Amino acid sequence: SLSAGAPGGAFGQDWRTGLFTFGTDRAYSDVIALILEWKKRGIVNDNVISLGDEVAKVNFSQGKGGMITGGVWIQGPWQQAGFTDFSLNTLISPSGKPQAYFNYSPGNINHAISPNTKHPDEAFAWFDWLYSVDAGKRLVEYGVDISAFPQNNDPALVKGNQGFAQYLGLSKLSLPGPDPTIRNPDVGKVTVAGTSPSMSDIINGIYSGQLGDVKAALTDLQDRSNQALMDGIKAAQAKGVNVTLNDYIFADWDPTQPYVTKPKA
Repeated sequence: SLSAGAPGGAFGQDWRTGLFTFGTDRAYSDVIALILEWKKRGIVNDNVISLGDEVAKVNFSQGKGGMITGGVWIQGPWQQAGFTDFSLNTLISPSGKPQAYFNYSPGNINHAISPNTKHPDEAFAWFDWLYSVDAGKRLVEYGVDISAFPQNNDPALVKGNQGFAQYLGLSKLSLPGPDPTIRNPDVGKVTVAGTSPSMSDIINGIYSGQLGDVKAALTDLQDRSNQALMDGIKAAQAKGVNVTLNDYIFADWDPTQPYVTKPKA
């Protein structure tokens, strides 16, 4: 859906409006139509709905499939098992030129320090190393992940794992995107309830034939998702949180260009 031009990806919002667009952005229905065409032609694994990720990865390495969707994390077990006969590519846009890219925001929550620690200085020293240029270089060398430091992301640094080297070469297709929590940290206090049926449920229903009206299903998901967003904002406001829908809107965002979110003045 991203390469087809849906800036919200499979599950997120279009930051240009702050809203979910599952029913109004044709990229979603186009991707579903493509999946159904694959099914019609008989080129999708017969038990794809019930086939788990781990089994699918093993099957692929045994020649029981010609294409599999996944991230860099699926390469490690293959490498350890000696399976290297694969190549990597990203999603190809039907128009030939991507209409949107994979977006990321700075920061993560992989590591935390307890407020009750008796060794805060030592813990922060460990943090300094974990987020250092040298540590990032090791991530790349051993094919673990892309480094936050651009100078480390050289495919020539990768030791042996050429699948990861290919992945590293595609990192240019991942761009920094809008982040409401940077512009207004209070956005992080908004709780948006999950919707059911979800996007995954809907695609499974359409693929299995239990749902026939794709447009109606996607529009319903869009309406429910946007209502859950508004309900979350209203609940936060009732608790005195300074947040509105405007905090989610980045009207000047071009999905094909890097975006740097600035804090509120």
